[in-house]
Amino acid sequence: MFLSHLLETKKTTNNALNFLKSALKRVRIWQIFHFGVYPDVAWDTYCPLNRLENFIGEIVTTCGLVVEQRTHHQVTGEPMKFLSIADWTSIVETELFAKTYKSYGLATVRYPVLEIEAKVEPFENKRGFSLHVLRAGKPRCKHN
Repeated sequence: MFLSHLLETKKTTNNALNFLKSALKRVRIWQIFHFGVYPDVAWDTYCPLNRLENFIGEIVTTCGLVVEQRTHHQVTGEPMKFLSIADWTSIVETELFAKTYKSYGLATVRYPVLEIEAKVEPFENKRGFSLHVLRAGKPRCKHN
């Protein structure tokens, strides 16, 4: 009984820590956009991330700050990459499969803010989506 209580307490603590980490990340992202850390990016020329759900199955061009990067290998052994990008409205998951990663992988480490052309792919359960990246590169700049 004590052991099950201890395990449940540990699980609750881990959930709370994960929630706090996620909240802190969102606060940092808000601060970045609120205080204009990337003022030269033409944010207003891109589809905001919170509107992407209106374009399921379509190809969109959007822009976001890379907040997480994870590399993996496809079943073929070829490398691929998952990115989490954020703008002032939301955070979205993206995937660069092997062919795209080979062509645009360098841009994902070169530019902290990326312009992404991608197909908005729904999850199987239709409760969300991710971006299947077709192209990634330097974002458009504001013209003064």
